[in-house]
Amino acid sequence: MDEYSLLSPQLEKDWTASKQDIVLFVKTFASPRGKMYTPLSVQEEFINKMMTGQYEEGWMSGGNSAGKTWTGKWMGVYFASHKIKPGKPAWKDYGNYMKTPYHVLCTGPEQKQAVELWEAIELAFKDSPILRHRVDEVRTGTRLKTHPYIKLKNGTIIEAVGLHDKGRHVEGQAYDLVLINEPPDVRSLIHCLEKVLTPRTWRRGGIICGFGTPKAKGEYWQVFRRGLREGMSGHMVEREEPKVFSMYADSRNNPFAEQEKISQVLNSKNADFIRERIEGRFIDESALAFPETQVEACIK
Repeated sequence: MDEYSLLSPQLEKDWTASKQDIVLFVKTFASPRGKMYTPLSVQEEFINKMMTGQYEEGWMSGGNSAGKTWTGKWMGVYFASHKIKPGKPAWKDYGNYMKTPYHVLCTGPEQKQAVELWEAIELAFKDSPILRHRVDEVRTGTRLKTHPYIKLKNGTIIEAVGLHDKGRHVEGQAYDLVLINEPPDVRSLIHCLEKVLTPRTWRRGGIICGFGTPKAKGEYWQVFRRGLREGMSGHMVEREEPKVFSMYADSRNNPFAEQEKISQVLNSKNADFIRERIEGRFIDESALAFPETQVEACIK
């Protein structure tokens, strides 16, 4: 039984076409019964950029509820389902596609954030009337085996391992796709990126993507700015590293975000807080005279 055996002729055509169309994939295959999801424009743009094969890293800095986690969710489901290798030729044949190993890592500052993203991906497979039949096995974390994983019938493995303790829990696996949930909160982010994650993508030609709300200009800013084309005063400049792509995501562009919370932040009149929490922009740590928890308490 192959991937097409349970599909109608039209769905079979759509499945083939969706290998190059994230919107078609989400609408037709990754949506729950009776409800059609459509990626936000910022999600579509980010995923399409990472599909080109031009980039080894992709970073999204967004405000609260800007659609960051769902970008990682759609990427995880999409890349795993089709075993996507950005910029690489199509699979030679179905047998080669099925037998070639493919691994996706969901990670984050701690195991908690890694599992949060993994659970979002697992739920997408569970809720889809089509994709649920492509799942071979799901193992949640146990006392002895703390890292949950999903195994698809095409051989893809999707696992969750946090980057705590400088990433030492990420073992010797080679990865085709690494998804980092909230990279601004990762301690020793640059060490984890350079010494732990990047070497584990070399064998497969994999890519690394991260999605998070900025926390001042710390290590995430140093990572993010390498792929930014926006220079001083809004002028466009060349990326510091051509194989890194970075983009911002504004909470106001997500129609599904909690508008009341967005209004509360906007009504605070605190320009720096708005810039960080709504626009997803990086600000100097000294810009906020008070801890952000106190600012949030005042605007509620």
